[in-house]
Amino acid sequence: MRTRRWPAGLLVLAVAGVILAAFWGPRAQSGPSGRPAAATGPFIAPVILSADTHGAILLDRDRGELVGVRADGSVRWRDREMASRPYVSCLAQCPDAVGSGSADETPASSVVWHLGNELRTDTGRTDLVLWAASPEDALVLSPQGAGGHLLRLPGRQGPPEPVEGTDPQLFTSGDGSRAVLAFRSPGTRYHPLERRDGGWSAGPAVEAAASSACLDRTGERALLVGDHTTSLAEGPAARPRELAVPRGGLCALLGAQALTQRFTSDPEHGTRTTTQVYSLDGTLRWERADAGFHPARWDTESGLLALATDTALNLIDSHGTTVDTGPPAADVFLAAPGCLLVLDPDLHPHARRLTAPGEGPSPCGSWERATEPTAAEL
Repeated sequence: MRTRRWPAGLLVLAVAGVILAAFWGPRAQSGPSGRPAAATGPFIAPVILSADTHGAILLDRDRGELVGVRADGSVRWRDREMASRPYVSCLAQCPDAVGSGSADETPASSVVWHLGNELRTDTGRTDLVLWAASPEDALVLSPQGAGGHLLRLPGRQGPPEPVEGTDPQLFTSGDGSRAVLAFRSPGTRYHPLERRDGGWSAGPAVEAAASSACLDRTGERALLVGDHTTSLAEGPAARPRELAVPRGGLCALLGAQALTQRFTSDPEHGTRTTTQVYSLDGTLRWERADAGFHPARWDTESGLLALATDTALNLIDSHGTTVDTGPPAADVFLAAPGCLLVLDPDLHPHARRLTAPGEGPSPCGSWERATEPTAAEL
């Protein structure tokens, strides 16, 4: 399950929202109708909003629409209205999707679902759907006014839990078993969540500076990013300890290392991406700076970091050494551990296996027919 909130995000997603928030600001750019404004300047590269081994959701920023594609490359749906929703995620299988929320401060009046070839609109709903496997299995925030929400957890008995804050963000572990719910304001606490036996449970709020976060593969560790500090929680409800790691617009955890990326733009240097990898004691292991806006993807299976720059797609090992390169890509996303989804500027996605071939099926699943040779094969 991939969740990425965006203004994107991402939902990337997941990731999702922090990445594109750093690029666009707190809300998606919109025209007078509330839909994304059509591009009038130079070409704007597309983005992989969410993906798995069955399909993907792509953001065509030139046309201001979302595109749901199957792993065979065929288009299942296109939706301009959903592109104005700040909360978008795949369901149990991409490109089935849900979109909720409003592009401005006015509460949305509907939730939109793409289910197979069906478009379904639930009118009269102001809910924010933060995660969903299906319309019946969804993690939902119901706004109550003045920053209050009711957190509705699928599979949980009893009344919904009241939570407070504005601009909520959900960050999930790679295996989908744990999550962190944070609010950009006040950004002083987070709620650890856990999914077992098809249902979610919420632990007590943890006091920590946390307006965004990232979790490792199993959710045992969480990196909490505040306005001025970064801290590490080693356990779903453990008290976080502060790390000497700078705040970034994107973070990731892999083993005993943490990745942060900062995205900056100024008239003198243009847009730049600074990528840094730290040990969990705060020691800088390596860093690099690249022109352009380039979120990286860290693969838990191979240990490789995929970073698409303006000049090449780079595969980087744990020491910061580029072990392989490929043609420039508009965006990259991990469809599954060991399987990198690469998006060409013409909105064509294809998969690249990051691990050497071995026994058993490809980690790319239904994308396998479009998979390029691995680094070991080149």
